[in-house]
Amino acid sequence: MSWTSAPVVPSVRFMNETRFSDLRTQMGWTQERFADESGVTVRTVQRLEAGNDRSLDTLPRVATAFGVPVRELFVAVSEEDYGRSVIALDERTTRQQERRGRVEEGFRALF
Repeated sequence: MSWTSAPVVPSVRFMNETRFSDLRTQMGWTQERFADESGVTVRTVQRLEAGNDRSLDTLPRVATAFGVPVRELFVAVSEEDYGRSVIALDERTTRQQERRGRVEEGFRALF
């Protein structure tokens, strides 16, 4: 039995950074038009562009509206930048968890 190495991938998708706003702007759409074309609410569009709401129901709708595969909704990062991108994602996750923890502490203090 021989083992072969996995093929080298020239770039990876960085799932934390999206292209929603860029794609919308390229299409010449307002947020309202983007919402109409994709079948979501304007508030969902605002959340998407802020990096918040990315449900499995929303992503295919948005991709169809833009006429791109779902993978094109996310920023491509070259392999050499991947390590830095993962570290940035880890740091962002840590900051978000710390904020959540402070909010939870605040609620506990109130109640």
